[in-house]
Amino acid sequence: MRDPAELQVHLPAWEDLSAHAIEANPFYEPFMLLPALDAFGKNSVLQFVLIYAVRGGRAVLVGFLPMERASQYKGLPLAHLRLWMHRHCYLCTPLIRRGQARRCLSGYLDWLATDGAGVVVEWRNVNADGAFLTAFTEALADTRCEYVPYDFERALLRPRRDSDSLLKETHSRKARHELRRLERRLAERGALEYRELQDRGDAA
Repeated sequence: MRDPAELQVHLPAWEDLSAHAIEANPFYEPFMLLPALDAFGKNSVLQFVLIYAVRGGRAVLVGFLPMERASQYKGLPLAHLRLWMHRHCYLCTPLIRRGQARRCLSGYLDWLATDGAGVVVEWRNVNADGAFLTAFTEALADTRCEYVPYDFERALLRPRRDSDSLLKETHSRKARHELRRLERRLAERGALEYRELQDRGDAA
C-alpha cells in the first residue's frame, strides 16, 4: 500500500507483530512510525509492504517493511527501493515475526520479482549481526539475488578502569599536559575536587 492512512486498518496486527519480532525495532513500531510519517514522510514516495500468512485458519501479519522509492543512489541515476529512514531514525531492521522469517522473506523476494519493484533494494541501517540478516541471507541462498554488504561501526563508549586510563588512550601526551595546566589554573580560583555522581545522585 502507498497511503499511510491505510495502515490504521492493520494497527492491531502491526502491534502484535512488533511484540513478536525476531528483532525489535521501535522506529518501525506504530507508536513511533505513524508520527514520523506525519512529520517527515510527506515528500517521500512511500510503499508499505505487509506480508500475511495463514495460521490456524486466520491471517497473521508476519512481516512489515516500510519502503521508499528513490531515483538516485549515491549520486547515480539508479531507481531503487530502500527501507525508509527519516532524520531521527537510527535503525531500519524490518519487523519480521519469530518462527516465520524464512517464509516471510522468501515471500518478499518473490513479490519483488513479480511486482517489478526494481532490481536494486537498499537495506539501510540494518543490524549486521542480528537474527534478521541471518534469516535474510538464508532466504537469498534459494534465489539468484545477490546481497552486497556495506558495513560500518557505530560509536561506542567502552568504560575504562579510571579516568587516567581513558585519557591516555584518547589524548596525546601534549593534550594531557594542557589539561593538567588548565586544572592548575582552575585550582588557583578555589578548592578543586572531583566527585563521581552515583545512581540517583543530585546533579544540581
